[in-house]
This record gives sequence, structure tokens and C-alpha cells, in this order.
Amino acid sequence: MRQQFFIFVRCDVGRSYEVRLLLKELDLPFCSEIALISGEWDILVRSECDPEADIGRVLVARIQSLPHVKRTLTEIAYPIFDPADVYFDLDGDI
Repeated sequence: MRQQFFIFVRCDVGRSYEVRLLLKELDLPFCSEIALISGEWDILVRSECDPEADIGRVLVARIQSLPHVKRTLTEIAYPIFDPADVYFDLDGDI
């Protein structure tokens, strides 16, 4: 089963579009989506890879080394499930 990661990227003020273009040019392995977002973070990178992959070195370290990247935060997602597979009662109990 592939593991899903979300990497949040904070950029220097006014540089998020430039960083997004740099991310695209890197042609990062395991990177399935790059989105500009609003709020505390500027860019969201979605990644899916095998659990054995060294996501920190292969992906995150490369993102952190880009100019105008101030900080990153990596979140691991739980396995994706189809809500139709789980039945809840009105109280939210299974």
C-alpha cells in the first residue's frame, strides 16, 4: 500500500508563485500535486510513495533547499477509505 504525505511549504513574502514554478521544474519523484493555498502555509505538495522510500531525503530536503523556502511541515495521511465502506449511526458510532 502506498503512503500519502502532505508537505506544507512557507515561502518568503511574494515568492510563492516563483517557488511553485521551481518545484515544477524539479520534476520531484513521488510528487502528485502542487497547489498554492491560503493561510499559514503558501504551497501544498501532495505525495504518494511506498513506505520504504526515504521521503525526507528524496523529496523534503530538495524542497527545503530551494531559494525563498522558509519552512516546511510534512504530515502523513491515514489510508484513504471509501465512506461507503463504513456505516455510522446518527451519533457517529460504527
